[in-house]
Amino acid sequence: LRAAISRVKDPVPKEQQTNVIYRIPCANFTCAYVGPTGRRLETRINEHKLAIRRRDPLSLVFAHAVDCAHRFKWEGTEVVAMASTNQAHEFLEAWHSSTNSINRHVDLEAHYKGLRARSTDLHPP
Repeated sequence: LRAAISRVKDPVPKEQQTNVIYRIPCANFTCAYVGPTGRRLETRINEHKLAIRRRDPLSLVFAHAVDCAHRFKWEGTEVVAMASTNQAHEFLEAWHSSTNSINRHVDLEAHYKGLRARSTDLHPP
């Protein structure tokens, strides 16, 4: 009865979510950029787009766009995890990164690799 009567809050649109780990897929290849942000996701995506327009040499998104002549599928951006601390951001970014990731890949310690392999077998990316 309670479930039928109680109202659930409207979900927050992904563009307005904060403290997330996100994945931006490449439109031309199977690679993706995985990154954390504490700000709104739409703000961070706009910063990536601006880095490409300004030709920012420190941006990995720009470097991939120039080096490989690829574009990003901005509308395909997905939230892969949520975290509120920097330590959690770093761990989850490494967890969701792979050899197909554009960002600087940080290897997890050996005992996490088995868990990640088992997790990706159950839930492919």
